[in-house]
Amino acid sequence: MPSKPTVINIPYMPHAGQLECHKAKERFRVMANGRRWGKTLWLPTEIRQIMRDYVPILPRTELIRGWIVAPTYDHVQEDWRAALQLFGPLIIDRNIAEKWMHIILGKDLTGQMRTGLMEFKSAERGDVGLRGAGLVAAGFDECALIGSEAWELGVRAALAIWRGRACFVSTPRGRNWFWDLWLKGQGVSRDPDWKSWCFPSNTNPYFPADEWEAIKASTPELTFRQEYLAEFVENSTSVFQRLDGVATFVPPRQEPGMIHSIGVDLARTQDFTGITVVNARGELVDVHRSKELDWAYQKQIIKTFWARYQPCRLEVDSSGVGDVIESDLRRDGIAPMDAVRTGSVTEKAQIIEQLAIAIEQGLIRIPHENVIPSWKWLWDELRMFTSEQLPSGHIRFSAPQGKHDDGVISLALAVWGIRSMLGMKHPIKEEKSPYTTWGQYKELQDHP
Repeated sequence: MPSKPTVINIPYMPHAGQLECHKAKERFRVMANGRRWGKTLWLPTEIRQIMRDYVPILPRTELIRGWIVAPTYDHVQEDWRAALQLFGPLIIDRNIAEKWMHIILGKDLTGQMRTGLMEFKSAERGDVGLRGAGLVAAGFDECALIGSEAWELGVRAALAIWRGRACFVSTPRGRNWFWDLWLKGQGVSRDPDWKSWCFPSNTNPYFPADEWEAIKASTPELTFRQEYLAEFVENSTSVFQRLDGVATFVPPRQEPGMIHSIGVDLARTQDFTGITVVNARGELVDVHRSKELDWAYQKQIIKTFWARYQPCRLEVDSSGVGDVIESDLRRDGIAPMDAVRTGSVTEKAQIIEQLAIAIEQGLIRIPHENVIPSWKWLWDELRMFTSEQLPSGHIRFSAPQGKHDDGVISLALAVWGIRSMLGMKHPIKEEKSPYTTWGQYKELQDHP
């Protein structure tokens, strides 16, 4: 009489999407997931399940071994902590420094208990350190941030002897090798060994609906599509969508008493200095650019704009030499003024994303180039400004090589200064909480 399935006290209750992927029988599974979908708990649970499937297959002389491979040591740490949280009493030995743990799997055909070795590896050095092992299971976490050599030159061969299985999970990062793997599991003519899914963040039933709407409203369209809808967007693409929707054919005018925000992007020789003025209604009322002017004259131009558009606030790019100019302006009594370091990847991303949101939602108005032909350069910059997904996972915003972005940066700074007046929220910080419930996970297969 077959024994009843064993219930293991694991603090994880898979939702419908996770359970579907657990039950799939394909040898290679590829999951494109939105943020906070629940892959951090899914992956170690699944790797242990695969290892457990090999208990009746591998002789006792063979070590049942599985790996979880992550792009950086920080990611490895996250996966390690998730496994400790999940497996607790099933762990009979572990090494924190080397990141491995021996875990209980189940009884073999003779009734003896088998254990397996789960190891956590970093792919920071490509395939270095990912060769030589004989594996039955491999899981790639944030696969899109890992170089293809980790799989092609390292792990793939390690699965050959025992026909081991592999799982690839990630939020998409453009159309790189993770995209290629995902395509293998799609369509009627897909490789029968492969299956792939796309799960937006809100297919996790524990993802709060109000958070979904708040994030959607405060995130640029392309970023939202990639990070939360789990879409494979092009690696390099135009940042500002729906520009036609913000074009106005009415010349700008200055109104006495109207609050203004002035964005200043400083440069001396190779690039232009850009100054952009936006009023509290989001209307672009003035633009200036200059090149190869000494700092004293540039400071005087900034002071002229500051005096002309009172009441106003100044948003100055304080990266590099801008730090000195900003300090001099403060000393001269120019206030209120904020300093933004666009040389910082994160700060530049914040102001550019806020500008992208303002354009997509029609919160600002820019005179069309036919109304003010001398401002055509600004429209050209907006149309050409691109984003590119870097291997690190960061997004780089920039003008095409040989082009300029002083107008875009100064406009983004000006919009940043009045974002609250336009009804825009501050960028939402992601909370580190898994949107999953605590419960008991019933193992999918049991061996006597």
